[in-house]
Amino acid sequence: MFRRFFFAIVIMWVILTLPASVLANPGYGVDDLRGRWDFTLEFDEDPGNYHQLILFINDLIQNPENPDELLASGCMRAIDGVDVLPLAMSATYLGSGVYDWDIYSTIVPDEGEPFVVLFNGLVDVFGEGVNDDVASGSLVSGNGPGSWTGAHHDRRR
Repeated sequence: MFRRFFFAIVIMWVILTLPASVLANPGYGVDDLRGRWDFTLEFDEDPGNYHQLILFINDLIQNPENPDELLASGCMRAIDGVDVLPLAMSATYLGSGVYDWDIYSTIVPDEGEPFVVLFNGLVDVFGEGVNDDVASGSLVSGNGPGSWTGAHHDRRR
């Protein structure tokens, strides 16, 4: 009985003496990019015709070979679509809340064949909230080049 009590006291002491940053954020950047992102795309060959996507970034880890790089998996779908397809992400921290972002996935259009897409751009993470996190860049795809913008919706998995 005394052993259990002593063990419980030791565990409580360890938890209470850990810095708050260790408990809240196991590695910088992991929470910055996780969650839902809403993207708007415009292909160069079809100006004025915007496409809406929802991206879900999950399970971010630091690259063991480069501590400034985060790797993640997730999924993506069109806002009005039902097809959910996998994605892969890498993001390099540039400092001051800015990341260089690469995301690979597949788009399934309403008409035509599915095609692979690469999103490249910058993410600006401003403070604790997600509502002010924005991203933008260029895209290369089997449907031609284009541009995209994104807004962070939430950090849930």
